[in-house]
Amino acid sequence: MADGPGITAAAHDAGALVLWDLSHSVGSVVVELDAWGADLASGCSYKYLCGGPGAPAFGYVASRHLERLDQPIQGWMGTADVFAMGPRYEAGPGIRRFLTGTPPVLGMLAMEPVLDMIGEVSIEAIRAKSVLLTEFVIEFADAHLAPLGVTLASPRDSSRRGGHVTLNHPRMKQVTAELWEQDVIPDYRDPGGLRIGLSPLTTSFAEVITGMTRVASSLTTPRVEYTGNDLLYRSRRDAGNHS
Repeated sequence: MADGPGITAAAHDAGALVLWDLSHSVGSVVVELDAWGADLASGCSYKYLCGGPGAPAFGYVASRHLERLDQPIQGWMGTADVFAMGPRYEAGPGIRRFLTGTPPVLGMLAMEPVLDMIGEVSIEAIRAKSVLLTEFVIEFADAHLAPLGVTLASPRDSSRRGGHVTLNHPRMKQVTAELWEQDVIPDYRDPGGLRIGLSPLTTSFAEVITGMTRVASSLTTPRVEYTGNDLLYRSRRDAGNHS
């Protein structure tokens, strides 16, 4: 977890603008861009906003910059009059000028129930469950995976940890591929990192037990050693590219 207000203030003191990447934060931790004094932000909605593959991205521009910054990728939806089709580009008012082409309407409609749910339960409650989920993973790893040589790569202090937990072991690349074949879908990150993303709105503690138990089983059961990414690619194909 980054120090949002502190980093933003330090950048401003040096005369710089700040653009925050919120892809691993939105829908998982409390983000207060206006309070931080942030200038810009962008992120994806397919992770903790539960949009899934192909979900739209989003952008944020502080209101003080709306009439001062230019969108370098110009498109018809960002113009003052979208049907003018004139010889010159005239930016639309406010945040509209940062649009480009036609928005992905179906993807945006699919986001509405999730955004309504977040507004109803509050990001603070979601963050509280996120902390419980990640702590649960770490407790399980300490009790059942550490004796197998697994180490924790994520911060143990929940105030420094987002919604992911990464566990390290030399065999995690193979373990990840085996889990995909069982419809347990974590990520793999070199070197030796099993990255577990825990979406608070959709992940139950029972599912965590199932997934973590299968990690332990994969590490304790003798397996044929594979080289390259053949097994991982095959498992991704069979799993239908779910994430």
